This record gives sequence, C-alpha cells and structure tokens, in this order.
Amino acid sequence: MGNTIDTPSQKGQQTDDVATLQNEKYIEMDRDKKYFWDDKYGRKCVILSPQYLFITWSEDNKFWRWSNKTVSYLPDKRSKDLSVPELFEVYWLEVKAEFDMSHLAQSTVYEFVFKFELKDNNKFDGVKVDFCLQLPNQEPHDDKVALKELKGEWKKEFQVSIPGKIEFTMKETSSMPKRGLVIHGIIIKPKEPNPTA
Repeated sequence: MGNTIDTPSQKGQQTDDVATLQNEKYIEMDRDKKYFWDDKYGRKCVILSPQYLFITWSEDNKFWRWSNKTVSYLPDKRSKDLSVPELFEVYWLEVKAEFDMSHLAQSTVYEFVFKFELKDNNKFDGVKVDFCLQLPNQEPHDDKVALKELKGEWKKEFQVSIPGKIEFTMKETSSMPKRGLVIHGIIIKPKEPNPTA
C-alpha cells in the first residue's frame, strides 16, 4: 500500500516516514498524489494532480486536450512538468475529487486550493461556476462565482474535526458552451496566518 505517512495518531509508525519527507520534501504515493513537507509549519501537505480528479469527458479529446505544462506554483517554487487538461468545448462542466482527511493534522487550519488558468480565447464571460467543499457532519461550503474573478485559484479554509473524506465539486451545466479552462490540480496546505500590525 506504499508508505504510511497519513494518520496523525500513529506517531511511532510515522517517525521514519516523516523524517524522509522532511529530508526529501516530496513523497510520491502514486503518480497522481504527492505529499510535501512545509518547513514553515512543520506539517504534511498534499498535491492532487489533474489525473487524480474526476473530470467529466476528460478522456475524450473532442472535449478536453491533455498536454505537458511547466508549473512553478508548488511550495518550493521549483518548476515541474505536469500533464494538464485544457477544455476545448463542453456544455456540461464537472470536476470532482475525494480525499481522506486522516492524512491531515486535526490541530491545523488548512486551505483547500483548486488551481487553474483561463486561456485568452476562453468562453467564460458571464458564466458563474458552482463550487462546493463538503466535510463530514458539516454544512457544505458553497460558492457561485465567475472564474475570471478568481485569479487562477479557488480557496476554502477548513479544519479536520472527525475522520472522513473531504469532497470537492466544481460544476456548470447550463446550455452555454465553455472553453479555454486549464486545470492544474489541487493543493491542500496550512493556512497562511494574517500578518500582524
């Protein structure tokens, strides 16, 4: 099942894995999911690649086109090649993800960050997209917002209170055609503290 580094209560079992993560900064659990170590907060964080996500019609190149792209938004600022999907044109836009929160520390406030970009020829003028983040035993965190207002990322804060999965959905299914969206993936990381005066 790969390295076990994801259950905060199993401290003895995690000692070697955490040390490896601190030294190497990244551990690849599979090709679609990676952990990285945040030196500032001393916490494990998560990168979910576009391949990890469920994207409706993403396997049909009439609707989505996959290509390699160099990105540099990762925590250590190093550029990395990533396979990303670009939306050619759909009416039914839907992206989903699930993630087991036992990988995260209960004492920490996290940011769930969905990363994307819009191409110059995009068709999202006047289009508002539904975002939803659902945690166990909590009301859903819902937003309806235009992608052009988000500057490449949708963020939502959360804190782990009980074991379970976090569920993410982005959806827009009107009769308006949509194109020019490039999905970079999801980052789950500790929230940056507000600067003090």
